[in-house]
Amino acid sequence: MHKLSATQTEKILAAFKTWSDYNTGVKGIAVVGSWDEEQRAHAEADLDLVLVVDDPNHFRNDTAWMTEIDWKAAELGPGHWSECDYAQACSRHLKFDDGAEVEVSFVAPQWAATDPVDKDTRRMAGTGMRVVHDPGGLLGKLLSVL
Repeated sequence: MHKLSATQTEKILAAFKTWSDYNTGVKGIAVVGSWDEEQRAHAEADLDLVLVVDDPNHFRNDTAWMTEIDWKAAELGPGHWSECDYAQACSRHLKFDDGAEVEVSFVAPQWAATDPVDKDTRRMAGTGMRVVHDPGGLLGKLLSVL
């Protein structure tokens, strides 16, 4: 495993943002956990993304979304994946041949509820959250109360 550079991280985020622009079921994308350079220097090396989607099970059952993302633009090549469930999230752990790792967790819109904020949401997003895509303002509202 290697630490992603800031440049490579931004390319990955841009690839996800471009992909989400064409997927109306994606209501938001955020980076959670150790996402800035200072935090990443002292943290695990993967990039943790939360995607707020209409139907998380769709992404669990269908792997086509993984081929729709422009991994070449993100400077990532072939790799493999595994799946895990955490509370409200279905997560795909993507491991690329160069050692880069991206964890993509799919959650339903209620994950971002603010009255009250769910304990699992607070655990995932409360240590730092960067909003990448938020067409309806759902994640911005959550960020304002964390």
